[in-house]
Amino acid sequence: MRQLGVEPSRVLVKALGTQKNSTHKGWVWSLAALDHRVCSGSWDSTVKLWDMAADGQQFGEIKAKAAVLCLSYQPDILVTGTYDKKVTVYDPRVGPALLKSRRLHSSAVLALLADDRHIISGSEDHTLVVFDRRANSVLQRLQVHVPTDPPRTICTRSHDNVLNGICAEGNLVVAASGGLSLEVWRLQA
Repeated sequence: MRQLGVEPSRVLVKALGTQKNSTHKGWVWSLAALDHRVCSGSWDSTVKLWDMAADGQQFGEIKAKAAVLCLSYQPDILVTGTYDKKVTVYDPRVGPALLKSRRLHSSAVLALLADDRHIISGSEDHTLVVFDRRANSVLQRLQVHVPTDPPRTICTRSHDNVLNGICAEGNLVVAASGGLSLEVWRLQA
């Protein structure tokens, strides 16, 4: 990277998809890597899998039904988030074979994170969905606050006396009141 400004032609390691018919036909919008494998998702509704140990040769392709906006690559699954509001799971070891596709959002899926237990997806619809891979079901759906939206009240608690101080740590909130008492609340996780 230090050489970028000095001699750009010597910095590039490899350009993938330069052979005829092997490149994406739309913007490459998402990337994910695992070991020596890289996958790229595009607005042309495809995911291409590349093997860097084999000099960047393409070893697989997935034809989705909508633009692929985000990817997460794990040893046993490749997860795509698409413009058509779906989260789709493939097995990259076999083909790649389609395992399941779920419409988890009411708008385009923009972000993904997967591990051996969960798939977490974020959407343009301001929701974050936590999907339990083992139970094959939605574990939690959260409405995400947009920083440019006006602030809103999450909860309200009224008191008979003046509140002199308040602090929060983790899921505990403590309030000191003019009634010579402390009130402690445990917030729902």
